Amino acid sequence: MLSIRQRDRRVTVLRDILDWSTSRPDWQRDALRRLVSASVLTDQDIGELAQMVQRSRGLKGDGADPSPSPLSEAHIALPAAGGEGVVLTALRDFTNVNALATKQTLNFEAAGLTVVYGDNGAGKSGYVRVLKQLCRARSPGDGILGNLISGDSSVPHGFVEYTRAGQKTTVQWSDGSVPPDDLSAVSVFDTDCASVYVDDESPVAYRPFGLDLLAGLASACDRVKSLLQARIAALHSQRLSAVGYSLDGTVHRLLQSLSPRTTRVEIDAVGVLSAAERERMQMLQLQIAEIDLDGPQKRAAELRNKASRIKSIRTELAEIHERPSTPFATSLKAARDAHATAEEAARLASALRFQDQPLPHVGSSAWRSLWEAARVFSTSEAYKDTRFPYTAAGALCVLCQQPLEPEAAERLENFERFVQDRSQQAVAAAVRNLSALRTQLQSAATSLRSAVLLDDLGPSGTVQREAVVSLLATATARKESLEEALGSGDWQSVTECGTLPIPQLEALLLDIEKAATEAESSSNPSQKAQLQAELVQLQERDRLGREIDAVLAEIERLSVIHALEKCIADTDTSAITRKSTQLTKAYVSDALCKTFEDELQALGLRHLSVVMDPTGGSKGTLYHKVEIRRPDGSAVAGVSRVLSEGEQRCIALAAFLAELTTQDGGSTIILDDPVSSLDHERREAIARRLVSESERRPVVVFTHDLVFLLSLDRLAKKSSVAFAGRHLRRSTQSVGAVIGDLPWYGLPVSRRLGVLKERHQRVARHHKDGLVDEYMEGAWVIYGLLRESWERAVEEVLLNEAILRYGREIQTKRLEKALDITAADYAVLEAGMDRCSTFNAGHDAAPAANLQMPEPDEVLKDIVALETWITSIRKRRSK
Repeated sequence: MLSIRQRDRRVTVLRDILDWSTSRPDWQRDALRRLVSASVLTDQDIGELAQMVQRSRGLKGDGADPSPSPLSEAHIALPAAGGEGVVLTALRDFTNVNALATKQTLNFEAAGLTVVYGDNGAGKSGYVRVLKQLCRARSPGDGILGNLISGDSSVPHGFVEYTRAGQKTTVQWSDGSVPPDDLSAVSVFDTDCASVYVDDESPVAYRPFGLDLLAGLASACDRVKSLLQARIAALHSQRLSAVGYSLDGTVHRLLQSLSPRTTRVEIDAVGVLSAAERERMQMLQLQIAEIDLDGPQKRAAELRNKASRIKSIRTELAEIHERPSTPFATSLKAARDAHATAEEAARLASALRFQDQPLPHVGSSAWRSLWEAARVFSTSEAYKDTRFPYTAAGALCVLCQQPLEPEAAERLENFERFVQDRSQQAVAAAVRNLSALRTQLQSAATSLRSAVLLDDLGPSGTVQREAVVSLLATATARKESLEEALGSGDWQSVTECGTLPIPQLEALLLDIEKAATEAESSSNPSQKAQLQAELVQLQERDRLGREIDAVLAEIERLSVIHALEKCIADTDTSAITRKSTQLTKAYVSDALCKTFEDELQALGLRHLSVVMDPTGGSKGTLYHKVEIRRPDGSAVAGVSRVLSEGEQRCIALAAFLAELTTQDGGSTIILDDPVSSLDHERREAIARRLVSESERRPVVVFTHDLVFLLSLDRLAKKSSVAFAGRHLRRSTQSVGAVIGDLPWYGLPVSRRLGVLKERHQRVARHHKDGLVDEYMEGAWVIYGLLRESWERAVEEVLLNEAILRYGREIQTKRLEKALDITAADYAVLEAGMDRCSTFNAGHDAAPAANLQMPEPDEVLKDIVALETWITSIRKRRSK
């Protein structure tokens, strides 16, 4: 929940922004209004804002044309208190992530302190690398490597679980994918981040609600700018082409100089010819034609006419070569086969249906032709407007013109039903299809439309002419072979058409063009060139007059682009950044820098003058930089070159923690080996600071430092902060196997008792199953661990943690409760230690002892003895 001071600060920021917004364009004020109610603008919002900015510059955009509704006093009511944090709860089922074991779940507590312990190479870095990509890290690192040993080629992936405002969310993560926005609220600190905090400018993560509006407004401006740029790009692709106009001509110069300020008068001055100019254009055409009547120009014209005829030959040859093509031949064969199949089906149907008729072959092609002729005669002449066959009383047969007896009438009806049968319809369709293809084959050309055209190719024997003649011959042969195959059904003898003589014809055309060019160059161009240049200018101006609408559209296009460029200038975020920097300095920066100094003091770095100063802003974000100051106040260049590695880590951690104090909400923070390279004093200070931070938000610490782990555990208990341990182990095949508690040597004696009882259950099953060796080995281990637990109980219980082996101090005040130690306490302790020493695998018994390992019930009794001893002492002291 927000404090009263934080809520007041939000109201102050919002009112400051409201006053400032009155100087901004209406569309930006509308954007601020939208951002007050929705922190992220939709694509529809951005589209409407883009319409507004265009409208402000006199443009009408695509689609709707909304009016702006600026931010006002009514819109800045204090938003609901909250700022719920994002709490990371689990990473599970990672696959092909470094060498991490699969089917593992690493849980994090929703409150207090979670410590993940593991030796070097146990898999901590694998989990942290993923967290740096998922969450907010100063140095997120490169992509995640897969398991190089297993050879798995799949993309590293897994699942992430977190809660926000009490709602649980599970997302599937894969390397390179965009993580959920929610996880950006979770902060990660590790060795790489330390150098970034010390050397680089660090953006302030927190912005009061009003500054979030400015950041959103800057983002909206950029998105509107992108839409405007896209529209400009589309307009650029529609530019009027000046192709076909002389580069040094009047029209080309006009088109190149077009701008939004070009007037219709300027265009008409070039593109509208006077009556005298049109008469002059006609005269020039006549004069040039007279010059071209004789001499080389006439020869060049004849050559180019010849080239045109050869091009027509090329076109005809392409059509001859194309028809009938291989696909056509395939269709023809298929049509013939379909026709034969349909005929056979009809024949079989006829044979079965009319086998008792007086005459054979009813249903054959000849019979069908006769029947259809009778139909035409009946319906058009004999019995008009009646169905065929006409078999009413007194009807005559249209073929023999004899009265129809009942038997004959029935026979005719049967014939008609047969003709209407599907097999007959199939025959009819096959006939139509085959007839159409046969017509196409018969109409396919195998010769040039004019034999005279061959003369343009040169005399007989030339390469071009012989190639063309050869193609025509093979085309004729192919057509004939297809017609024969259509009759015989032998498609194997169908011949192929020759190759198109395109290379030969192209070579001939090049020779003709060269000759024409040479003929033109041999004439005297002095008079003609002058006339031709004048004519071209008049013709181009006349063309411009006919294309006046396109020119006016081009001016309109340029006007729109010019207005859009002004709109883009309106999206500049400099003023927004200046205001954001001003407000950040006023409401955030001073507090941030002061908190950084306090954090340095808390972490024991008092011997250096280290400060954090603002260095400027961009896109609504203010940046800070860590500096060392000399006594005269000047900055020392290169912090990382001056400080030790441990000092750098302390400064970076102080910056990290200071930034957290400016964030609303209680999102999880993650620290990877935060005490690396630190001495015991600063390690203890950092442990105390992290325990304090875990009272406000969930804290997750990855570490391989057992002393640091025990310090965290001890300080958490002292502050009544929830503490949970996790243990990562490695095997010969993988790393990162998750154990739901700390390693044995990090467990307090109360939790060790639970482990001993679990082990007892396993070895008891060995005893029951008759596995003597397994039972003996398991029992030896239990007594060794039980002895260690008695020793730990002396520290934690008997001496009331006044002296701890990994502690950095002797807590004499805790000895007060140790004054109640009795001789009975010593006796039980001595008996338990002796019992463990007797059966401990670490002690070599004399051969004559021939000790027998106690039964499972006795082993459990020895464990319970320690538990009872601890309970009795603690119960006695709690009174």
